[in-house]
Amino acid sequence: MNEKKRIFLWISFLIMLIQSGICFAAQAPYGTLQAGAGETLIQIPPEFFPAQGFDGIHDPLYVKTLLLDNGVNKTAVVSIDMTSLGNVNQLKSIIQKTAGIQPDNIFIYAAHNFSSPHVFPGMTENAAENKKTAMFASALAKAVEAATQKAVTGMQPASIGYGTGISNVNINRDELTAGGWWHGSNETGYSDKELSVMKIDSLSGKPLAIFMNYSVQSSIMDESVSNQGKKLISTDLAGAATKYVEDQYKEDGTVAFFGVGAAGDQAPIFMANRYMTDNKGVSIRTDIHDDGYILLGLIGERLGYDAIKVSRKIIDKQTSVDLSVIHDSVVCKSQKMPMSKTADMKPVKQYTYQIDGEVKVPIDIMKIGNIALVGIQPELASKIGADIKKGSPVKNTMVLTMVNGAAKYMADKDSYDKFTYEARNSKYAKGSAELVENKIISMLTQLNSRSKASE
Repeated sequence: MNEKKRIFLWISFLIMLIQSGICFAAQAPYGTLQAGAGETLIQIPPEFFPAQGFDGIHDPLYVKTLLLDNGVNKTAVVSIDMTSLGNVNQLKSIIQKTAGIQPDNIFIYAAHNFSSPHVFPGMTENAAENKKTAMFASALAKAVEAATQKAVTGMQPASIGYGTGISNVNINRDELTAGGWWHGSNETGYSDKELSVMKIDSLSGKPLAIFMNYSVQSSIMDESVSNQGKKLISTDLAGAATKYVEDQYKEDGTVAFFGVGAAGDQAPIFMANRYMTDNKGVSIRTDIHDDGYILLGLIGERLGYDAIKVSRKIIDKQTSVDLSVIHDSVVCKSQKMPMSKTADMKPVKQYTYQIDGEVKVPIDIMKIGNIALVGIQPELASKIGADIKKGSPVKNTMVLTMVNGAAKYMADKDSYDKFTYEARNSKYAKGSAELVENKIISMLTQLNSRSKASE
């Protein structure tokens, strides 16, 4: 074949492609976003009580699953109404089996409501208590499977959008008392008031899921007891806020999620069992018992209402998105934890931190179009979370803690100098949070550059 004929054939081939509407350079590597959301009650059997200090249930706990599929990749974000998670791998296996999603593509996190049981194998030497813990773990596993199956069944073409607003339901809990820095309500301390909302709609405009991210501990009823002296299970602020949202969209069957942000030093603005300082600066704790549920309802309503306001303003929505997850870690210096929690439950003016080797901190980031979900196990200080969002090159960034495991507090540098509760009750040495912040921004920069290169 001579050169002229070869060129003629190539030109003819290209013309045929153009006439057929095929353009490889412009073809998206992914199709229309598919999404599904499901939630299921954790069925705690009556014989579980009393256990782990709990005598009954005030309001039930839930598992909520959000599945995303862009035709190339599948991811899951799973919320569990618990203080922390100790059986992450087991739960990820259930999700993988039910939804066909690889464990590395699953974000599973605790909503961090303090009024809920733990699942830590062999957490006590009491055989009866361990049996009850296993009973709760079984109920949890069934709920994870059921919620995920509902999400699978509900998969449909969807759009996704993002917005932010302000909510004034958190307050810095580190307050200077006569004995040193301790729990309290510090209005002059730093609080990130930004409320981030990710909204997933069906193509007809029906809201399938509303995901809110905010820096506050779900602890309005923490350590509070009823008028009869009973301690009750509750979803607390996370549950009250998401319930308010779901009630507003009851006809649509919308599933609302609460993702706890950088809330290590952030308490709800009002608490039932709260610390206050007297006229001498001495910290005193007081409980209002059953009246605390009035606070819970009002503050939850406010946070949920603010989330709905944000979601209503979301106009820019994507139906074809990049969907990817990256993982990395950073090595930080570690410090010894207090030998006894009760011995350290007081404010101090002096404290000696003991460096004890190194500890690896895993970091997971999920990118959904122009939205980045940063997942980390430790409870970050609010300022660190805000700085990550400000430094992120991804237009819309959420910082989620308690993701894929729990690792207690990771305070900012200033907290170590003040000897705050978070700094003393941490396995991470001073400067760890700032190292993690820099690593996260570096990962976001790489992820953003890679996404632009593939466009």
